[in-house]
Amino acid sequence: MLYLLIPFRRHFPPEIQDHIFIDQLHDIGSLRSSALTCQAWHVRSRLYLLQAIHVRGSKQVDEICSFFRAHESLRPLVRSVLIDARSNEPRVLGSRPPSRPTVPVSQLVCTPLLNLLLNLHCWKLRQLGGIVGPLVAFHPSILTYISAHSDIESLCLYGLQSSKLTPLVALITALPRLKHLICEHIFIVDPSQSSVLDVGFGPAYHRKPTKLHSLVVRSCSQCVLLHTGATVQYLVLDSGRALAAISPSRLERIQSALARVSSLTIEVHLNDFMEDRRSEDIIRHIDGVLPAFMPGVLQDMLLVFHGSSYRLQHLLQDLASTDALASLQQTILGLSLESVTFSPATTKQNRRSIFNEMLVKGSLPALHQRQLVKTVLREAVVGLGHDCPVRTILASPDGKWVASADEDSVILWRTEDGSIVKDWNVPLLLGLVFTSESRVAIWYSDRLVVQDMEDPSDSESVAGVPLAMVQDSTRTTCVWSPDGTLCALSRWDSDPQTNTFLFHIRIYRTEPAEAMSYHQLRASGGHREITYPIFSHDSRRLLFTYNSWMPDDLADGEFESASWIWDILSTAPPRKLMSFGTLVHCSTFNPVNSAQVFITLSDHTIQVRDVASGIVLAKLNTAAEFPWPGERIPERFFWQPLYSPDGKHVVISCPDGNSLLCNLESGATTSTLIGVSDTSWVMFSPDATQILSTTPDAPAQLWNTNTGQPVLSLHAHIHQVFKAASFSPDGRYIAAGYKDGTVRMWDSQDGTCLAVFTEHLAPVTCLTFTPDGEILCSAAEDGTVYIRRLRDTLGH
Repeated sequence: MLYLLIPFRRHFPPEIQDHIFIDQLHDIGSLRSSALTCQAWHVRSRLYLLQAIHVRGSKQVDEICSFFRAHESLRPLVRSVLIDARSNEPRVLGSRPPSRPTVPVSQLVCTPLLNLLLNLHCWKLRQLGGIVGPLVAFHPSILTYISAHSDIESLCLYGLQSSKLTPLVALITALPRLKHLICEHIFIVDPSQSSVLDVGFGPAYHRKPTKLHSLVVRSCSQCVLLHTGATVQYLVLDSGRALAAISPSRLERIQSALARVSSLTIEVHLNDFMEDRRSEDIIRHIDGVLPAFMPGVLQDMLLVFHGSSYRLQHLLQDLASTDALASLQQTILGLSLESVTFSPATTKQNRRSIFNEMLVKGSLPALHQRQLVKTVLREAVVGLGHDCPVRTILASPDGKWVASADEDSVILWRTEDGSIVKDWNVPLLLGLVFTSESRVAIWYSDRLVVQDMEDPSDSESVAGVPLAMVQDSTRTTCVWSPDGTLCALSRWDSDPQTNTFLFHIRIYRTEPAEAMSYHQLRASGGHREITYPIFSHDSRRLLFTYNSWMPDDLADGEFESASWIWDILSTAPPRKLMSFGTLVHCSTFNPVNSAQVFITLSDHTIQVRDVASGIVLAKLNTAAEFPWPGERIPERFFWQPLYSPDGKHVVISCPDGNSLLCNLESGATTSTLIGVSDTSWVMFSPDATQILSTTPDAPAQLWNTNTGQPVLSLHAHIHQVFKAASFSPDGRYIAAGYKDGTVRMWDSQDGTCLAVFTEHLAPVTCLTFTPDGEILCSAAEDGTVYIRRLRDTLGH
């Protein structure tokens, strides 16, 4: 889509236009945009769109046949066709989409369509019906026709299901010029009928053995297509179903095909090990299949790993106590290969070194010593960063350092030159923060680690939380104090036998790293919930709220709800601040006054209470704005209220798709923020004078806090990514990340776009400014992180 933004003239050099079109051949969206909107290119774009057509359902088959009968000159342009059994008919509003195709894709393959498209070189059949979809069976007349008239060289089969191997093998052998075959998610219903030796082809379409250049088999219940007599030069198998389906008896039947393979690729999906705990089994499957290949014929092998470096580390730890890797090395050495190549899932150079240390040098020493192993990246190196989408990026208080984290790793960066200070895998990452001394504190697995940024080798760690307390991240929360010096780790457990509920909360100090205090809250009976603990802005107190009710109590209004205050610096246990006659949705401290707390109740009210006495200082009632006056708000409309930095205003989401801007001092509703719903991302400017709202499907909007009226819309060519937006520390600028990978700088006073950064090649996930506003950092779904000095761009 980037190319379409450039104003081309009709006399633009043809060779440049050809280059642009070649780059867009696999971008159907760009070609369609050119065909609809570009006056100079719309004809050419439509011709390129005809090279690969998509047919859905029997109705479209008839329509396409009628079209090409009327436009005979366009028939030779079609070189690839995807026949999809999924219906293209619009569904009635409110109805559920069909869960699976009702007609097998084989019924959509008809002689009239093939007779019209004689220049086909690629044929794709997709059903995606899973193991309960309709069975595929090709009519003999179709096989006879394609055997005599087809020039198809590539065949792709997706999501097909058959009662036995016969229909699939018959289809493949009926294509006389077939060179490339891809099979994904192929299921055989009756394995007892799956013997390739019993396939009867019939004299009408029987052909000599298939000679394939490449065969790709992924997620298939049978290694179907390695039938007797076939030859394959380049073979791709996945480590899941494809290898597991090759039992010793089947291995003997396809051994003649495997013996002719000269290049082998095995794809290892690391998520399988994390979810199914089958690490040793899958390695042994690979080890069991390799002896079937012929030494001297098989020249090279490629192992491709899909997943993060941490998942690979987890796999190697599981295998450390077994002999699976040692046996695999001996089998590979016995094949006398010219090379063994390992391809990590990352495209980042810094993660490649971790991959080499963990797998090649650490776990495969025999292959490393023979110098047979090499590591290559499947794609070009794209910057530095993570294996997975980055979910957090933080800047240190002094602006010298940046920390980024995905689900399995943390990288520390130096802002001066963008270099990496430290990069390591962290299992079960729970929290990340910079301390007031610009040290980084990380909670992962069962310990707290505090890293000195000036000296990467200087780090402190403290254990003391049992692993059972943090192994379930859905029940565990990690909350940091505003200055980063304290950490509250909380977890709740339940015992079904005694019907007892336990809430554990432990406080840790980050400077130095040590455990401080522990408290346990016990309750019994019914349902229970506890809100996340919240620190006061001075880091001296901790607030959490407890709700309890029996299954039938909600209708009767019988609850037990209370807020607790814990003075962290004292030795006293948490004290009950107040009890309520209704459920508490959330609670937090006043952002500027730690002596006050804001309590949001399920009866549409927000209370401002004094911490010492618990008395109500102010009350905001929004019941009139909701369609359920006097009733409990439905759970799906609960949303964390957003308080302004000065503690004077609050934004509350309403069930009608809008939000209320209210004044806490007067208790009045200032305005309704139209279109700002519970799916929006909302933030106040540092001086609390403006509100920024972003939604995934609309431009960002700026609102005046005092009047509640919209003042600016930040219009761009594409909608920004949800939550990827931030004010600069002085409130002068707004940075927003977009789905096309761009980061745009806006003037918050007049809405002018000051700069567009185009380094990212994937949607932007998060961004942050350093506290001095001099540096902007952003991260994207492809794991890349970029650090920019704004003075070089903005000039001031």
